[in-house]
Amino acid sequence: MLFHFYKHIVSRFTRTNPSNIALLVTEHCNARCVMCNIWKDGFSAGVELSIDNYDELLSNRLFKDVVNVMISGGEALLRKDIEQIISCILTRLPRLKRITIATNGLNTDLINKKMLKIASIVNDFNGNILLISQISFDALTEVHDQIRAPGASIKVKNTIDKLVDLRNKYSFYKISAGCVIQPMNVDEAEGVFDYLKLKNIESIFTVICFDDHYYGNSEIEELYFKDDKKNKLKEVLKKIEHKEKNIGKKFLYSQFRSMLDGGTNNRGCPALSDTITINSTGDVIPCLNSGGQKYGNILSENVRDIWFSADTRITSRAIINERCAECMFACGVGYFNALKFAIRTIGGRFF
Repeated sequence: MLFHFYKHIVSRFTRTNPSNIALLVTEHCNARCVMCNIWKDGFSAGVELSIDNYDELLSNRLFKDVVNVMISGGEALLRKDIEQIISCILTRLPRLKRITIATNGLNTDLINKKMLKIASIVNDFNGNILLISQISFDALTEVHDQIRAPGASIKVKNTIDKLVDLRNKYSFYKISAGCVIQPMNVDEAEGVFDYLKLKNIESIFTVICFDDHYYGNSEIEELYFKDDKKNKLKEVLKKIEHKEKNIGKKFLYSQFRSMLDGGTNNRGCPALSDTITINSTGDVIPCLNSGGQKYGNILSENVRDIWFSADTRITSRAIINERCAECMFACGVGYFNALKFAIRTIGGRFF
């Protein structure tokens, strides 16, 4: 804990080895999300990285300090070798503390089968590593069907029930859920929070974001908040912020509300300084809000050379200057920024 707090301080002034890896392991997806066109475009980017590619990648000394790995897609659990990728992560990352696997929750049987195998692998390797399934969950009603896919609301609830059984079996396994708030479901977001709390499932709420290079959604008019819906969004975020106990998430929701009122992003996002994001074809990308920019590709360059290159530093600085101020992607918050928010919040109760 102290080591990574120290690292966070140092990374504010110079580039250090990343603490976090985001692996976008596939673009294949079985959902039909209205706010994301990956499923429409199909797998157009190229050939996915192989298990040998991942083994070579994660063996690089750049990753010796990594504690968190986030696996996403597409639908990550559609990869037939996802269990091998998990084994590779466990074997190659000596400081690893947490693996989070994002899923849309639609294929209950496949997800349950895959997560049972993955949990068994983690248990056999080291039961002290936290394993999390993060499920997309946007509404309790048929609105979720309209957003994600026909029958999605029932399927996701069935998946959660199955994974609760797995949680009861392994103490290191947790379930979380992510809700993307957009005009279609803004009236249901608070209900989703309450439902998940009753299920003892952690939640994270984000506001719909727009990007033509990853989501391909900037021209979908109905995704934009206008007038009364925007006011409703601020109201819902305030209620969720009040109910949320985690100070980092409270800060995140407070920031969203501030930005909706014209403020700028002041979250201290670690995406550019302490998180390395690698897509399914090996491109090292700054973050999901980088406008299609990339640092390089691990198949043609050493990943450590990419991370510490002068071009990478120049690209990161340009993104900070040009895109970060208005960014609402929920990639994280900085320690110090959240701490200042906590001090202000606690102080406001007494003064």
